[in-house]
Amino acid sequence: MRAELVDILHLFDEVLQELGQPGLLKNPLFAQKPHFDSEFYMPFELAQQSSNAIPIWFELSQSGLTFYLDRTNEIPEWDYKTLMDNPEHVKQTIRNILTAWVLVDYKGQKTVLRLFNECGEQINQFTYWQGIRLNFLKSSTFYLYQPILRCP
Repeated sequence: MRAELVDILHLFDEVLQELGQPGLLKNPLFAQKPHFDSEFYMPFELAQQSSNAIPIWFELSQSGLTFYLDRTNEIPEWDYKTLMDNPEHVKQTIRNILTAWVLVDYKGQKTVLRLFNECGEQINQFTYWQGIRLNFLKSSTFYLYQPILRCP
């Protein structure tokens, strides 16, 4: 395994351990996607996707860390330098993704993900556009996902 991949895996494991979970490679909540891993790349997904948890998969690579949440692509995404220069920000965002309630707003080709803490305060927001269409003519559809993990 490349040194960059080890660094990113260690960063992710720190978040999981703070949440009282085993590291990523030994965590039963996550499964490594078969036939895609290498010394440069490790994709993961939820081991058992439930209907009330956000569909999620993410990839660790020598060049960075990328999440795919619900129908969004590459949100959030960090290159290796950003991960190493801002580890606390990245760890907080990972923690938020894993422990927050997620309200998804679909409006045409636009998807807005709003993450809320236990008190109902918005802690992150990600917006994803797929194509260029007049989304203001579309009605919104909302879906609320429960946290993947609970804070200890």
